Amino acid sequence: MRFSCERSGKYRPFVKKVDGKEVAVKKRVRSTGTKKCECPFELKAVKGNDGWTVFVHNGTHNHPPAVYLEGHSYAGRLSAEQTSTVVDLSVALVKPKEILTHLKVQDPENVTYIKTVYNVRHKYRVIKKAGKSQMQHLLDRLEKYQYVHWTRGNENENVTELFWSPPSAGEMLRAFPRVLMMDCTYKTNKYKFPLLQIVGVTSTEMTFCAAFAFMECEKTENYTWVLEKLKGMMDPNALPSVIVTDRELALMNAITNVFPHATNLLCRWHIGKNVLAKCRKMFDDKMWEEFICSWGLVVISASVAQYEERLCVLKRDFEMVPAALEYVEKNWLVPYKERFVGAWTDKVMHFGNLTSNRAESSHSKLKNHLENSQCNFDTIWEKIHRLMLLQVTAVKVSFEKSLNSVQHDFRTTLFDRLRGVVSSNAMTLVLAASHQVEWFVESKRQCECSLRHTHGLPCAHEIGPYKMGNIPLPIELIHEHWKRLSLLAPQNEGSMEETLLAHFDCFYNKFMNEENYDVKVNYVKKMQELAHPKSSSLLEPKVNAQPRGRKSTKEKNAAKEKNSTHRDPSEFEHVLASLQTPKPVKEIPRRNPKGKAKVPAQLFICPFINQFPEAIRPYIESVQDVDDDGNCGFRAVSGFIKGNVHEWLMVRSDLLKELETHLHLYEQVVGGTQRARELLHILSWYESPAPQEHWMTMPDMGHIIASAYNCVLVHLSNVQCLTFLPLQSKPLPSMKRKVIAIGFVDGGHFVQVFLKKGSPMPPIACNWKRHRLSIAKNWDAAHVAAIQKFNEIIGVDVATKEVIDVK
Repeated sequence: MRFSCERSGKYRPFVKKVDGKEVAVKKRVRSTGTKKCECPFELKAVKGNDGWTVFVHNGTHNHPPAVYLEGHSYAGRLSAEQTSTVVDLSVALVKPKEILTHLKVQDPENVTYIKTVYNVRHKYRVIKKAGKSQMQHLLDRLEKYQYVHWTRGNENENVTELFWSPPSAGEMLRAFPRVLMMDCTYKTNKYKFPLLQIVGVTSTEMTFCAAFAFMECEKTENYTWVLEKLKGMMDPNALPSVIVTDRELALMNAITNVFPHATNLLCRWHIGKNVLAKCRKMFDDKMWEEFICSWGLVVISASVAQYEERLCVLKRDFEMVPAALEYVEKNWLVPYKERFVGAWTDKVMHFGNLTSNRAESSHSKLKNHLENSQCNFDTIWEKIHRLMLLQVTAVKVSFEKSLNSVQHDFRTTLFDRLRGVVSSNAMTLVLAASHQVEWFVESKRQCECSLRHTHGLPCAHEIGPYKMGNIPLPIELIHEHWKRLSLLAPQNEGSMEETLLAHFDCFYNKFMNEENYDVKVNYVKKMQELAHPKSSSLLEPKVNAQPRGRKSTKEKNAAKEKNSTHRDPSEFEHVLASLQTPKPVKEIPRRNPKGKAKVPAQLFICPFINQFPEAIRPYIESVQDVDDDGNCGFRAVSGFIKGNVHEWLMVRSDLLKELETHLHLYEQVVGGTQRARELLHILSWYESPAPQEHWMTMPDMGHIIASAYNCVLVHLSNVQCLTFLPLQSKPLPSMKRKVIAIGFVDGGHFVQVFLKKGSPMPPIACNWKRHRLSIAKNWDAAHVAAIQKFNEIIGVDVATKEVIDVK
């Protein structure tokens, strides 16, 4: 056994034979080098009867000794255990730099560097492929993990379509087949194939991925092939009745061909953004707000008569902008109104899914795992496979939570027969409908039964007799979708064997009767690929070759953008960017500039404390700031209600739903239809940052917040302090009430305010007393003493100023 220095020997250039002679080939690379310097050091070890004997052939080096062991491949080699750790963490999608950090933490003496980690990962992948092509390796893994998969290729045997569905999708589709959402995403793979994601929704309102499909192009024929494969894995007696998409004409045509009995709804969010992109520049700021509010009212019309009335109002109010009216009518209302306007969609059982946001959310999760857009199919599958494992776990957890955990709001007689049998999400909707019973009785309005038609749940007029008589709701009033809290196994498995044998007989007869030898060879080849996926002759799609040579800075930036998975800006985003004005700089800094010394703990002053009435300051425990992005008011509410200030999108959505559901009530509360439209417009924004026209406004928004979350909202500022109570729900016991407080500071910013126990409370907003339902009349009784204390120490001047705060 010989031992030599790692710098022994000399560099051997790459050679190739030309006319029988070896010729050195100079590689076109930017920078290369070698650590070989023909070091003569050499030892020889011989094993004899007495053990090992070492002979020194040459004990000198021709180079100075290493200063550090880091960077030397032999010193940085990994043990078998460390190699196994690197492989396990790589399979778990841990980044290489984090793997290296883990190794250093486990062994402080370890001198491994990042290249070693990459080498181990690469070696593992090469061994795992075992000489198979990329497509053979992928198909082998799909077969191994029991994915339903289909492929299609062109005449050159390059893949043109690739469909796969996780093993759990079959059970989920059997359990929840009624509503599906479909949408394509881009910049996920180096072949530039669009990725179609098909998702569904469970009884616990969890999103599940039913299938993934890569397509060469987005034509009706491609979509039809994908949907036929999806239909083939579904129960013929349980096909989707509602499919939500954006206005992708090829996909819509394919749905009509494959699922002729399904209702194809169009995503309202995408429609709104299309209207913004095409019409925004036709209006000034004020008129645009009025137009988009009127358009929103047309979209949410509850009946055909109301739709026609609101459409007439839209045409009358904006007849001076005929181009905008022509666009919305010609492109949306005339051809597609039945697919997105409430007068028609409220008659379809869509379980609340009127947008493709669930598919968009799945896109986002996948791209967060992909990290770059130059992945191949095998890499994408590996990351999707990990996501699917987590998805199944999350869905089963939600089932168990509905079966075993009972919210306190459901511990009433009304829900006696539903607890542990029906999804808690369904009971939340029923609870909200039960709060409307008194309002319908007092207002003498006829129930439109939208909850019954859209969700399969009892609406207010059905709940009324049971609530008034203190009788439990019968389980028969709940649609089967909400009562399903488990996955469905396949039925009639025995009949599949008979069907398979019949197909085998048919294939055998066809093969034996075929006279053309080439056709027979093709039959055998197809059977071989089915039985042995790793023998497939399919090739991955072709990738455009990258030009060689040194890249300019511009080309590098373009390459970096190309590798990103972030989608390109939509047309409406370009429109908004062109209209956006620079944000004014505030004179009062809210945070210490970098570099300044921190304030010692004993001298710490609660931020913004001086911006509240002096007498209330001793009762403030702390103030929590939130991001200043125009959504701060919703972030502050989210921190209390959702437990996370980053859930502001859900708060906007909840408040919009509350306002739309009880629009007639809030029109009275806020002083008319025009103001209600303005609030609809304010809430209809789902981006960060938010322009000023979409900032939270008070006091009107306070009534909606308190009613939507059945809580007590305290609003504090130097110019206005008010308490808001729910308008239409039965008062909760004092111990179960949730009291939250938000503060208005800096002339345009909301923060979270944490009040001490027993703190005084501002007077209740006057409009609550004027417009609350009779069932809510005692909400204020528990706060009389706290309100009186506030008036004594502060006075009523600050408390009764009806000033509208913004943002």
